[in-house]
Amino acid sequence: MNKILITGHGHLPDSFNESINMLMGYQTNVTTINFLDNMGVNELKSQISNYFDKNKNILVFCDLLGGTPFNVTSLIAKDRDDVEIVYGMNLPVILEAITNNEMNVKDMKQHLSKIMTESIAFSDLNLS
Repeated sequence: MNKILITGHGHLPDSFNESINMLMGYQTNVTTINFLDNMGVNELKSQISNYFDKNKNILVFCDLLGGTPFNVTSLIAKDRDDVEIVYGMNLPVILEAITNNEMNVKDMKQHLSKIMTESIAFSDLNLS
């Protein structure tokens, strides 16, 4: 079973996890790390490093490419072959990862790459 880490700016990671719990129940393999206003980069780095030290087969969801959570995670994970990082996260993709959690992280990367473009789109509904 993969571990899933959701990290990003503010309380966004916790909000994603709250939605996950509402839709799928509590998920023991999902952890959040929030990068809050009052935190420095070193504190974030420490939290992510501690998480990585205690876990294997990690799928990380970050909010933004180039944001501090993404940059810190990328630096810490650079020598790990059991970590994959997704940026620009959205709820349907995270739910897909949870639902198909028996895949290893490399296979999960392939699988999610195929469905990501289908997880966000414009609605064609005319509601007038």
